[in-house]
Amino acid sequence: GLIRLRAAQRLDGKAQDKSMLVELLSVLHRVLLTADLETQKDAMQVVSLVLTAYKSQLAGERTDSDSSGSVGEGGEDGDLQPGQSVVFVALEVCLSAIVRTFPMLSPQHVNTALGSSIGGGGGSTGSSGGTPDQATMRSLQRQAAVSPLEAGLAASAAAILTGLPELCTASGGAAVLPTLLFLLTGMLCEASVLYQRQQQRLPAV
Repeated sequence: GLIRLRAAQRLDGKAQDKSMLVELLSVLHRVLLTADLETQKDAMQVVSLVLTAYKSQLAGERTDSDSSGSVGEGGEDGDLQPGQSVVFVALEVCLSAIVRTFPMLSPQHVNTALGSSIGGGGGSTGSSGGTPDQATMRSLQRQAAVSPLEAGLAASAAAILTGLPELCTASGGAAVLPTLLFLLTGMLCEASVLYQRQQQRLPAV
């Protein structure tokens, strides 16, 4: 973890090669998918440092540009290309961290729930059309608390998400905003549910 932190610190002011940042964030995404919680925590700190360096670069470009509104991710049409966009891969990283803490925000479960609520007769996610797998649902419903490390991981992801619009043009920020709102409000809702479950488990005074 310390080696990764020092490497990211050396990026400050040197984020000229956007493809290098995309590749670095992609590596950190893979770390989040496979590593233990302590390593994931270090990885999120590196992600934050990388994005801070990128933000500083964009701020300099905006200062030097006559049309500062055109500087950033998304361009005029708000298109964030997978594999080419720093913001896009940062969203993937944050989603992985959030799902680690709040599994119900996984796109798979969200899509399944939407298909079921719409009437999902043509779904293939369960034995009854759009119905989620019952074992999976029972496992998720048993989640009564998160560890301090998991909570810290989700908090780091939330902090990163709130800063992503600053890396975009006006169109790019508008394009990414619905995803940010979904993830942030989803985290608040899930945290509220967990809090209520914890209160129910407390012994009566």
